[in-house]
Amino acid sequence: MRIPLLFLVLIVAVIADEDYYKLLGIERDADDRTIRKAFKKLAIQKHPDKNKDNPNAHAEFVKINKAYEVLKDEETRKKYDQFGEKGLEDGFQGGNNYQSWQFYNENFGIYDDDPEIVTLNRADFQRQVSDSNEMWFINFYSTYCSHCHQLAPTWRKFARVMEGAVRIGAVNCAEDPGLCQSQRVHAYPSLVVYPTGEFYTGVRDLELLQEFILQRMTAEILHLGSDNIEALTTEWEPYDSRPWIIDFCDETDSCLSPANRRKLAAMLDGLVNVGNVNCRANAEHELCEFLDASMGVSYYPARQVQKGYEKKMNSLDPKELADEVLTYLDAIEEIGEQDLQELLEGTSWPTSVLFVSNKNDLNERKDYKKLPAALPDVKILFVDCSKYMDKCRAVLDVQKLPQFVTFKTTGGYEIDYDGTVGKPPKSEEKRGVGNLHHPTSLVARHEIDFNAHRFSVVHAAATPTSPRPKIDRHRDQYHKQRWHIVLYSASTLYKMLNKKSYYDVRAFIKESATSPLHVLDEDAYNAAISSGELWIVDYFAPWCPPCLRLIGEYRRLHSIIDRKDEVVSKIRIGLIDCQKYNQICQKAGVQRFDIFQALNASLRLPIIGKRVDASVNDR
Repeated sequence: MRIPLLFLVLIVAVIADEDYYKLLGIERDADDRTIRKAFKKLAIQKHPDKNKDNPNAHAEFVKINKAYEVLKDEETRKKYDQFGEKGLEDGFQGGNNYQSWQFYNENFGIYDDDPEIVTLNRADFQRQVSDSNEMWFINFYSTYCSHCHQLAPTWRKFARVMEGAVRIGAVNCAEDPGLCQSQRVHAYPSLVVYPTGEFYTGVRDLELLQEFILQRMTAEILHLGSDNIEALTTEWEPYDSRPWIIDFCDETDSCLSPANRRKLAAMLDGLVNVGNVNCRANAEHELCEFLDASMGVSYYPARQVQKGYEKKMNSLDPKELADEVLTYLDAIEEIGEQDLQELLEGTSWPTSVLFVSNKNDLNERKDYKKLPAALPDVKILFVDCSKYMDKCRAVLDVQKLPQFVTFKTTGGYEIDYDGTVGKPPKSEEKRGVGNLHHPTSLVARHEIDFNAHRFSVVHAAATPTSPRPKIDRHRDQYHKQRWHIVLYSASTLYKMLNKKSYYDVRAFIKESATSPLHVLDEDAYNAAISSGELWIVDYFAPWCPPCLRLIGEYRRLHSIIDRKDEVVSKIRIGLIDCQKYNQICQKAGVQRFDIFQALNASLRLPIIGKRVDASVNDR
């Protein structure tokens, strides 16, 4: 009987003669902004214009410039990471052509130091803009465009005044022309609103830009009066279940401007109702008297828009008001030991739990209070591990708290390993997983190329007398190469959870609630391989950045697989932490990270891959 198996794999990289990453002083998982900032710093320091007494200045700068030109481009970076400098020999003549010192000092990376502006490459754009339904206003510009540089100060001011109400982005078309062409951008600068794709054609003035984007915001502002106050606050869904911010205006105009009112509504959309009462109007004057309010802004709990329940707010700045509101909202619901045990045994509703070392951790991330409203299809809870340390240890590494874990309706759970990248383990911790090496891969017959992320799928057939003919051929084909991992993830490597943005956390919860990933312990692993289901098991270490990026790609798998394929639609993906479950990995023959194995009750395909130079103990 022929048994279909499926592998998802990534083509990975070989050793390079010159380490371009070290040359720029960056990590191998650096994102585009980090690469640009590192290069700009070196360009200003090492440029021949500023080092005329150094006879080697030109040669040294050419090396730096070549490293940047290779790593800034997605395709050349792939070739370099896969094949080293040899992969660049076909027609690549980079490094010799560079700009003046003044260009790098004044014109290069114009938005890299502006945290309110998200600089987007093709992968970022697909995941954060195209695949979301959020409102974005994006500046498509070119480094070599004088009008783009003239717009930059205005765009920075616009990003600051609109922060939190709309996401502001920038795309450098000089570095990613294909992305700009795909968005119908043929002139610079072009300002485009998403998700509609509407181009801004007006004067690029701060006030006009604000007016344009405010007109396109869909967040509601509810005008309150004596005739609708009771229905809106106690009867009509969904308004009756939300708290309120009410803006009272009198003849002194001590209230929010229309623009700031709309910004506030956008910042709190779906979380808090924003209402307005005109106390100067006869019809609404009675309501102002009833609430004993005539000017300013007040916060009211849900279903308690009555005199005596208000909290007076002293600011008229929308960002300050939005931050203050978060202090009034209920914290994420806490669960106890019994509730946690029930989640471990199975849940009928997707549930994401934030494991914290103590409740004080929550005070540092008040923005997490927005998660329940943003993700109504997922329960958002937290557990205080200072009360149930043994139970927490059974789920995750308590040294890496705080950490989110999503429990799935299909059974099992997924840990946000992406949020725990920090210091590597001590040498004795590394030795605990044996002399393992870094990620390897299999090669496959056909590819799925989505958003420049190259996945390969192998449908391997085997019989008891001929267990692995196709895989062996691929192994022999690549026997002469030494492999080093590189992964082109749709998301950049997440930082420590305390530094992780609200948007990244929200993305993890949303994706993990429906993804096919399951964290396996020893019992779950044994159950998986004897279940008769088709599993891909990923053996990884939580301190290995490429391993964690790969987990992010697995998470997105459900959005690109062919669910009509009988085999593919039933795929299950298991994650084995080799630092925690060393014996499982040793028994499975794991000798390097990150490796894959397809298995079911009838057949286990051997782990295949090539050893890399650097061992675990070299990290």
